[in-house]
Amino acid sequence: MHLPTDRVNRVALAAMVLGAAIIVGTLLTMWLGGSDESSAPAGTGSSSAFRPLPDALEVEPIDPDETDGLAGTGLGAKIGSDDPFATESGDNTLHKVVLTFTADGGMYAGWRYRGKSGSGVKVADRSLVLTKTVRGGLPVAQMGVQVLGTSTYATCTISVDGVKVSTQTARGVNHVVVCVG
Repeated sequence: MHLPTDRVNRVALAAMVLGAAIIVGTLLTMWLGGSDESSAPAGTGSSSAFRPLPDALEVEPIDPDETDGLAGTGLGAKIGSDDPFATESGDNTLHKVVLTFTADGGMYAGWRYRGKSGSGVKVADRSLVLTKTVRGGLPVAQMGVQVLGTSTYATCTISVDGVKVSTQTARGVNHVVVCVG
């Protein structure tokens, strides 16, 4: 049976629009936290890990007397800095960073590097490997992965200069884990 070209084009366009709407709806549901945190097993997290942060965070002032124990340890973060990984160490070393996401199906991956070295999110199938050279002290990267409906697990792994520094696995649909290294 031969259908008129115009009709075939309209059906194809309708199918593409419907598919795009489903993808956008799924991504919005994931971004806005499609599952209830209270239903996730302890230690596995939930999809709320990918919710955007508010523009202005309310932060209580820090009492300098309470942070004296952190001086010289590199653990005292510089509040208000553009670098979410800023420490007092002043380390300027270059590191080869490898971020590895794996799953047995679909996953939602998110990452960011020290300073203004970049960040991103992506829906991937089975594996995603990112390699970047980053300047500064540890930690140099953060990553998170969410198990999508076609998977039973998802794993994040961070290697710095050839050494695995962090690995975590989420089990169960919509569960999330985060690696920092």
